[in-house]
Amino acid sequence: MLTPSTRLALAAACLSLVAVAPAVDAAPVPVDIIERHANGASVQVTSIDVSDTEVRLGVRMVNGHTRQIDLNNQATLKRTFVSAGGDVQFGLVAPTGNQQLTIPPQSTMEGTLVFMGAIPSGAPLVLVFNENGSSSASSGNPLIRIELPADAVAASQGDGAKKN
Repeated sequence: MLTPSTRLALAAACLSLVAVAPAVDAAPVPVDIIERHANGASVQVTSIDVSDTEVRLGVRMVNGHTRQIDLNNQATLKRTFVSAGGDVQFGLVAPTGNQQLTIPPQSTMEGTLVFMGAIPSGAPLVLVFNENGSSSASSGNPLIRIELPADAVAASQGDGAKKN
């Protein structure tokens, strides 16, 4: 059972995730992609929104592990980013109140993650959590890779022309 202070910290972290993304004129494209890790963590991408300057991904992150996990472990260079066409990477704008994307055990965090940069039209996108993380069932820094559907990315870009 979560203590009141833990609940408050989780609520603040969720608000921090949402507060990173400024308002956008067009609606995000809904998707439902889930990737599970051996340690019990899972990430669900719920929406994709690509603009001239950034990518916004609606996410639900679940920690089914028995200890906290970090999905953006900057201390060990286990970065989180969106890859476009292989070598091109767009870094996460980490939430102010939770730069490591720390999720307590048996908890869920939901919000919008923002990645800065202009995505080339038609480029395949891959969301990567903890680039140098582990696939081990005991990992506190799980490596999670999610291929984003090209049709949803293209729809988000608006018929090949990026929106503002």
